[in-house]
Amino acid sequence: MQFNQLPVLSMRMRLLLPLSVLLLGMGLLLSWQLWQSVSGQAQAHTVAVAQDFSTLNGPRIAELSARGKPAELKALLEQQLLEHPEITSLQWHSTAGPAVQVQSKAAATVLASAQRLAPVQQRVELSWQNQPAGTLDLTLSPTLELNRVWPALRQQLWSTTGLLLLVLLLMAWQVHSSLRALLQLNRAVKQLPSKPELRIRPTGTQEVRHLTQAFNTMASALHRARKTANEQLEKTARLANLDALTGLPNSTLLADRIRQGLYRCERHQEMLGLCQIDLDHFKAINDQHGQAVGDEVLNTLAQRMQTELRDTDTLARIGGDEFVVLLSSLASEQAALGVIARVLSSVRQPIELNNGLVVQ
Repeated sequence: MQFNQLPVLSMRMRLLLPLSVLLLGMGLLLSWQLWQSVSGQAQAHTVAVAQDFSTLNGPRIAELSARGKPAELKALLEQQLLEHPEITSLQWHSTAGPAVQVQSKAAATVLASAQRLAPVQQRVELSWQNQPAGTLDLTLSPTLELNRVWPALRQQLWSTTGLLLLVLLLMAWQVHSSLRALLQLNRAVKQLPSKPELRIRPTGTQEVRHLTQAFNTMASALHRARKTANEQLEKTARLANLDALTGLPNSTLLADRIRQGLYRCERHQEMLGLCQIDLDHFKAINDQHGQAVGDEVLNTLAQRMQTELRDTDTLARIGGDEFVVLLSSLASEQAALGVIARVLSSVRQPIELNNGLVVQ
């Protein structure tokens, strides 16, 4: 008897599971390293843009401020915002004239986590004709640099997510298969005392499969032991009621047959016959020719007497050369005498043994 089982988790799938976990960890690590590298590069690029901007445009800004041309100064700053999308705002604080501030109207979109990156702020002291002209405050965002590499990073994140889902599915499959196998093993253990022939097909993880195989081995051993015990009990029961040499009923079984016969006689008004047969000169045959010959003589005579009896009669051996014939369901004494006469006649016939010896 076997329970229905889920498909066995193949060795390839079991090897794929730790490999998938390893690849998942590597993917997450590479994604984190890429993010850190890109963030650092974006910050460094932004700082470099600010330095280049102040170097190239600083003298012109200081000149316009010193000559009192705020409108042209503002137009220059707005033009620079258009040419440098990394810059989000420019503030000019003149030492002699009014302050000028411009804001970028274009908003770069990026992942929410990238928006939390702090903008880069740079303050540059500018001079005109060796005289301090003012300070220029630049505010730059690293989002544009991140947007440049975001497609590659997003593709790697999607790959890592897909691998994570695959690992979770494999783990769920393995756990489900192992739990089913353990539950079936638990039910089988409870049923084993009443069903020793029960067997389970190994499934689940390697450990659960070993446990199932151990259960099957134990169940087989228990089945064999129970079968051997039953056979021994049957043999003991036979020996308790039958003669070991001839296989005829012994005195114990004969007494039980007599009780049953008396009960039938009383209930059905029948007659019961009982005859004891003692073999003459058997001791001399046993002493002269040995026990083996004596045993062969007893077996031959038992078969002859059994042949002359009816199916309802009983022939029992109660001693070395003593037999008892129990005749049941007799209609008259003459019927009993007829059966006994045939039995005695078969006993008196010569006996030819296997070694050619003839005894009588």
